[in-house]
Amino acid sequence: EATLALCESFPSALILCEATLALCESLTSALALFESLTCVLALCEATLALCESLTSALALFEAILAFCLRHERSRQTRVFMFQGDPVPNRSIYFAVKTCGKFHRDRIPVVKSTWAKYTRYIGFYSEVEDSSIPTINVGVANTDHGHCGKTLAILGHVAALSVSLPDVRWVVVADDDTILSVARLQQLLSCFDSSRPVAVGERYGYNVQRSSQGYNYITGGGGMVFSLVLVRRLVDSGLCRCPSISTPDDMFLGVCLARLGVPITHSPLFHQARPVDYAPEYLTTHDPVSFHKHWMIDPVGVYQDWFAEFDRRADLEADEHKHLEL
Repeated sequence: EATLALCESFPSALILCEATLALCESLTSALALFESLTCVLALCEATLALCESLTSALALFEAILAFCLRHERSRQTRVFMFQGDPVPNRSIYFAVKTCGKFHRDRIPVVKSTWAKYTRYIGFYSEVEDSSIPTINVGVANTDHGHCGKTLAILGHVAALSVSLPDVRWVVVADDDTILSVARLQQLLSCFDSSRPVAVGERYGYNVQRSSQGYNYITGGGGMVFSLVLVRRLVDSGLCRCPSISTPDDMFLGVCLARLGVPITHSPLFHQARPVDYAPEYLTTHDPVSFHKHWMIDPVGVYQDWFAEFDRRADLEADEHKHLEL
């Protein structure tokens, strides 16, 4: 009878064990779900922190530029309007970096668009071409990098500036950079040319993971330096290219870090073409520059984005000049 009672209890015990096992499996699944939710929560918190950082960065940018900007808000856009007087056209020297194979197709675009509104401009190449004319920097062209050429350009501009007493700013642009001279004049009214200033679209290399990381201005949208800084870069001895094909914009970032000069980021410079950005993003500001002629009409881009503004600014400058006379 005892044996029979024990045998009869085994099925109940088995049912209990199965129920317990099922409960354990449910708890394991619940634990996995909890861990997943914890990861999702951490991601949400990180995203929120990033959004708050971006909001703070925008607020800081607006605060820094408040003394020379006023902005008008609508439901869909935020438009910055410069309220200070633009820097004089004669205070900017434009250095256009080119090479022999692009003399015939890119330089005519530059000359027919924004170059006609410059006072001082030089076209720097590895060959002399009197039809442009170009300035031969004595550095062979490379397929990439161009550090040797860019540093030679800065050296030439530093020496040339002695004979150009009005120049306070140096803009290094590619031969496929598309920009507005007038908007650049307005932007530079926010800065003190007597100080070492570097302005452009700021990128970063390894800045999050290493103390050796650094910021730099991406070259395609244009790099803007005060003449004071150009002379420091040239004379310091801290800015010698490892090779002529070292990435020029990145190495200049290294040089600026060595000199302790911070880079000022401006979202008005653009490393890519207008079609590479969301239209809604471009409505939030008045761009200063775009970059690349690839699969677009560069003259059309200039006409759409910059031509009218440059033309009106040039007319206003002429009227002001006549009033002074």
